[in-house]
Formats: sequence, C-alpha cells, structure tokens
Amino acid sequence: LNLIANLNLQDIKISSPNISKPIEKLNGNLKVAGGDLKVNNLSATTGKSTFSLQGECPKLIPYILSKDKNQNKPLFTFNLNSNYLNLDELFPANTPASSSNSQNSKKSPSAFLGLGDFVNLQGKISADSITFRNIPPNDFEAEISLINNILKIRTNKTGIYQGFLEGQANVDLNDSENIKFEIKVKATNIEVNEFLSRFTKIDNHLFGKFNLDATFTSQGSTQEQILKSLSGSGTGILAEGKLVNFDFFNRLASFLKLEEYQEEPSTIFWIGRAP
Repeated sequence: LNLIANLNLQDIKISSPNISKPIEKLNGNLKVAGGDLKVNNLSATTGKSTFSLQGECPKLIPYILSKDKNQNKPLFTFNLNSNYLNLDELFPANTPASSSNSQNSKKSPSAFLGLGDFVNLQGKISADSITFRNIPPNDFEAEISLINNILKIRTNKTGIYQGFLEGQANVDLNDSENIKFEIKVKATNIEVNEFLSRFTKIDNHLFGKFNLDATFTSQGSTQEQILKSLSGSGTGILAEGKLVNFDFFNRLASFLKLEEYQEEPSTIFWIGRAP
C-alpha cells in the first residue's frame, strides 16, 4: 500500500474526555508518503497554553494497518516550542476526591500519554515559561521520551526561585493504578523561603540560598499516595542563611525526610538518608 496524502489544518477545534482542555486554533500541515507521517508547522492553543510542533513518524501507516501489534511501535520524534505552557491544566493532579467521583479517572490517560499506546515518543520541549503545580520556572528546556510506557524527562538548567534547577525523572506507567517515580534533582542557589512557602506550611522561618543534590522515589496514582510513599536521599547546603525560629529544623527534617543536619556559622549542611 503506497498511500500519499496532504492534509492542511485550519482553525480546528478538538474536544475529548481525555483532554483536560480543548485544543483550539489548530493549524498546520500533515503529510503521508511511503507509510511515513510528517507534521509541519503545527500550532494550537489549549487552555492558557500555546505551542508549535514539528515532527515525523516513519512507518506509522503500516503499523496502524497491521494486525500484528506485537511488532515494535513506530517512533514519533518531535520538537515543541512554546511561549507559555500551563502543565497544571494539561496534566491535572489526581486527588482522592476526584478519583472517587469518577470511576474512569485512573483509566483515562491524558492525550499525550495515550499516544504511547500507538507510538513511542522522543523529542525536545522548549518554553519561555511554564506553570507546574503552581511553580513558575523560566527558560524551560527538556528532553522527553515515552517508550514502552516508560516516561523519561531530562531538564537543563531552568530558572526557578531566583536560582536554577536541573534533573531527570523516570516514570513507569505500565500500571496506571501504581505509577512508579524516580527523580534526581540538583538545585543551585534556590531562595529557600520561597521554596518552603510553596511546598510546606513552613514560611518566613528560614532565608538564604539553598543547594540540593538528591534522589527521590515514590509510587501511586493520586497526589496523596505519592506523597505518602515519598522517600529520598541526598545532601543540601544552605548558605548565607538566617534562622528566625529554631524549631523550624524539626519540621523541615520531617518534610524532606532527612535524618540529621550539621550547623556551622552562616552555612548549614543536611545529610539525607532513605527512610
């Protein structure tokens, strides 16, 4: 079968139960030749996010038409660029309440993750700014792959909380009801009060620049399960620190699951161990 097609998209809107926000103003060009798919100048908005995408997927059509689904899935490679991505809208967090209200909430992956049922994915994402769990990183760049239901994300230095963050996340999606996470993170010169104010109830107690090199693991399908099973190990250094209330350390150690700390004038070191 030698299928040749050229499809121009203009101002298309797509809605689906598996898409948290409708895809709107979808424009671009799709070409199929020799069983290969090419995506040219695809652009769209979804919620507050905008993006443009280029990509290709060799041997996609033969795979779709084949009855043998045990063969290797085709690989879709892409480059995605955006002025702004709101990942909280694109990948809403599951909560116990939302899970109990919808029997299909765990069985209906996002459109992006759902593509993994048909193709493997590998590409690069660049965004001037993003929002993820209400965190506002700047100049975000990442290499991303979804191959055989294993999601891998590697980030370069991203501006956050007046410092920089880089790391790698490996996510095993083979069991949608028990997703497994491994996250390696390196933070440099993070403003610690801004960080703690976002993630904990510990605010306005500790000020300074925080460096962290750590590995975290967790599993579950809801935010509550993931936080409950969270464990980690690593080291942290707080420089130019100012401590306002000393019982802060007990609360901080409990949150980070770090078992001991050492204090020196103007610099505080944490040494973490997996629970």
